[in-house]
Amino acid sequence: MKKKNKFPIEAFTKVVHDHVLMQSEYNKINPNVVASAVLNSCGYILSNFYEVEIKTGWREKSNLWSIIALSSGMGKSVIMRHVFKDAYEKQGELVKRYKSEDDVIREWKGMIKGKKSVNIEEEPELRNWLHSKGLTNPPNKAKEFVMFSDDFTFEKLLKILDDNDGRAFMIRADEIMGLFNSFNRYRAGNDEETLLKLWGYDALMRNRINEEGNNYVSKPLVSLFGATQIEMLFDMYSQHRIINGNIFRILFCLDDEIKTKNVFEETIKYVNSLEEFNKKYLSMYENPVNHQLLPLDDDCMSFLNSWRNDSDKKYTSDGKLKIGTYNNIMGKMDSYIFRIAIILNRLDNFYGVQSSSIRVTDLVNSAKIIDFYVKEVINVLELTSLNYRKHLNGETEINFFENILPQSGPYFDVIKSMEHYLKYSQKDCHRLLASWIEKGILRRNAKGMVYKKS
Repeated sequence: MKKKNKFPIEAFTKVVHDHVLMQSEYNKINPNVVASAVLNSCGYILSNFYEVEIKTGWREKSNLWSIIALSSGMGKSVIMRHVFKDAYEKQGELVKRYKSEDDVIREWKGMIKGKKSVNIEEEPELRNWLHSKGLTNPPNKAKEFVMFSDDFTFEKLLKILDDNDGRAFMIRADEIMGLFNSFNRYRAGNDEETLLKLWGYDALMRNRINEEGNNYVSKPLVSLFGATQIEMLFDMYSQHRIINGNIFRILFCLDDEIKTKNVFEETIKYVNSLEEFNKKYLSMYENPVNHQLLPLDDDCMSFLNSWRNDSDKKYTSDGKLKIGTYNNIMGKMDSYIFRIAIILNRLDNFYGVQSSSIRVTDLVNSAKIIDFYVKEVINVLELTSLNYRKHLNGETEINFFENILPQSGPYFDVIKSMEHYLKYSQKDCHRLLASWIEKGILRRNAKGMVYKKS
């Protein structure tokens, strides 16, 4: 990768800034990667509690969708384990409590089995049993809250979100392409589109003819954190996802450095500086969700207007980034600048300066982080473009592949199109198309349809 990009960790309050550097040194992982993971984790934890209103009908919370892309063996699993440790422990507590409460309910049902009616006042045995469990009334069905998952069907996911009743949920995946490849694994459908709708906060209804009932989620609140290898980005950044803008919902952080890592080398002492912050908010996870509205200070909109104008000039003036692609990127960053500002504001509020509103300072620092992620997206676009362009011979083939070749089409129609546009013989067109399929930039199914890889 040609361009090196640096996460502006100075945007964090000092405790978090130092924590990122400590994690980086302790685990021997690029601070960019650690900072992205910490930002995502804090956003997930805070998303139950705060929101900001930009305009009437437009509100943002602090949930982020992030993916770190590293070379194999450079610490993807390690950083996920360390950064999300407190959330994993909280989920373990909830599972243990749910199982315990479920056991109580099963025991209660066994005691009243065969009884047409139950009057606790007239049945000392039942009353004494309830008292031994610390209860005064019969137990209700235990409510299971699920904080995160890395393997699910979409029907189950929507049920979890409905049961969570607006509480934060995290999709996490050590290899994010496993998630993308699992879409529609049990039947044809639109799992990917359903997932992407969960990036926002609108209610979601999913109907299936062959299923009992419908999947309805009134208050989705979903974060996503995943990891992948650099080599997998080509599969993820398909032309289809670039054109429809779906891929730009994700904040990418790349580290293509490959070096030896001695995990036994003496290092600094590990200290979880964010434990107090994490556990304060995680302890309230089961509480009914009631988001506190953080108002924008009066001069925030003026700054945002200037920031957007400056970004437009910065990224489109040289013509390297297509306007349509830029608009797709910034359409999501316009939301992320507020989501990240909430995180920075609340971290600062917890560890430093008390505030009850979003300040210009928060947006300035958020804009620095947004700039990092925009540059990372541009890096990925260049990287993935080179990945398939290296298999194309000259500008004629590149133009055909990018602008003439449809997203999908019958094999022999593609051959005719190649003959017409490239002026190659039919035999050479067959040979070229076969090589593109072999190299993975196209695929062909059993029915003879050819697809650009997606």
